[in-house]
Amino acid sequence: MQNWFPFFSMLFWCVTKLMGLGMVAFGLQALSTLFSMGFTFSGFLFGCLVPLGVGGLLLLTEIVFDIATNEMRQRSSVAK
Repeated sequence: MQNWFPFFSMLFWCVTKLMGLGMVAFGLQALSTLFSMGFTFSGFLFGCLVPLGVGGLLLLTEIVFDIATNEMRQRSSVAK
């Protein structure tokens, strides 16, 4: 049986990084658009802060990746 963990682990890492960068880029673009078209608080909150926060959270999933990789290393070393 093949070990599929490395494939799905790297897929998770890649998808979260791409989504995080996309959300941060969207938030920054919305911020520049908001200042050029007119400032509203709700536009700032939902158009800028929420995407920037979600993007930052997705970029911090490196911690989850490291924990999962360490756990799989420990399990594979015990199984041998």
